[in-house]
Amino acid sequence: MSEAIYGLVGALGGALLGAAATISAPIVTGRHARRQEQRARATDEFERLMTLRQSTRELVMLLDRVRDASASGVRVDIDELRRELAAALKDMRGAADRCEVHGLRFVHHPSSKDFRGATPETRALHHLVVSVRRAVGLLEEQQQRPTEREQRLSSGVVQAACRDAEDARRSLLGVLWERMERLQESAAAAR
Repeated sequence: MSEAIYGLVGALGGALLGAAATISAPIVTGRHARRQEQRARATDEFERLMTLRQSTRELVMLLDRVRDASASGVRVDIDELRRELAAALKDMRGAADRCEVHGLRFVHHPSSKDFRGATPETRALHHLVVSVRRAVGLLEEQQQRPTEREQRLSSGVVQAACRDAEDARRSLLGVLWERMERLQESAAAAR
């Protein structure tokens, strides 16, 4: 008789353990899947932010050419410079648009003046675009000056516009880095 009771207790214990595993397995698996999904989203957003950061670097490299041409008085093909600027701005806008999937909202066209409730990244990106275009326009004006003295005087204005654009990029990078750090922290917490 005691063997029958032991058998019954063993069978009930096995059934109880099986039921507990059946109930808890989806919970554990679901939690793991949610963590993996959260890590994947954070990684994706981080990569999109890095692409935006890299596209702004292209603008800074263009600014370096503007600054060097302005300081040295070397003539630059403004049409070619404008084509390069348009291509760099197109790449940057594309990168900014891909970031909007994750909640960053950019108004990145100079004619977009709607800043009601604008985010810091919107203001910084807008300032960057306007400043870069201004620097290129000022370089063009400098090259049209008739005398070398007038060109040297306008060089300071071009240099200031370049510094302004770099400050706008630093401001944008500050916002992006804050977001990237939060993403890294949330990805680490999800592990």
